[in-house]
Amino acid sequence: DAGFHEWLGRIGRFLETKSVRLYTLSERDTGLSARYEWTDPAFEKLPPPDAKRDFPWSLTRLQQGLPVSVSSANELPPEAAVDLESMHRFGYGAMLILPIASGDRALGAMAFGSAHRREWPDELVRRLRLVAEVLANALARKQTEDAIRASEAMKSSILHSLRSGVAVVDRDGMVQAVNDTWTTLARESGDLAAAVGENLLEPSRVAAPHPHQRAVELDAGVLAVLRGL
Repeated sequence: DAGFHEWLGRIGRFLETKSVRLYTLSERDTGLSARYEWTDPAFEKLPPPDAKRDFPWSLTRLQQGLPVSVSSANELPPEAAVDLESMHRFGYGAMLILPIASGDRALGAMAFGSAHRREWPDELVRRLRLVAEVLANALARKQTEDAIRASEAMKSSILHSLRSGVAVVDRDGMVQAVNDTWTTLARESGDLAAAVGENLLEPSRVAAPHPHQRAVELDAGVLAVLRGL
């Protein structure tokens, strides 16, 4: 997260804008929520705009994959009356909002707010699109990593909440995870429990140089289930 804040600050200072914000798609609807932002210390830091409430005309354009380039609040069309009032309320003399996506996946928008009227030349917009694309790819990677961590944390929580001893194994019997109950039961029973990274079926073979036929059949049965036979 600190990396995003740092880069937004660098971009904002270079452009001499009042603020730079990175919006992401809201989880509950098709709106946008400010995820990262930078505001010039010379200006009062206000709560970020609510895109759906404060800039509905701009949001509609972004949902269509179109940018919003406003050099002066007076340029806004009549149907953007709410956006015009919001520009005055937030102290924006001009603004540029670019939709961001990773491949075909919409991620949100990157917004630049200026305290004064300013032009957004095509060449500048083109370069800012490239910057937005880089940040979009970084954001997509972060979201994927966050989702994986959240999923793993949830699976671990569920696993350790079970009262029965449970071991998670792959199709070859390699142990991927165990819960505390599994370890406790194995210790109390005196069995050689397979730990994470070991093969669940190896302890029975190690403990018995000449295993009973039923043990062999059990191993074969477990393998058959693991391999979907």
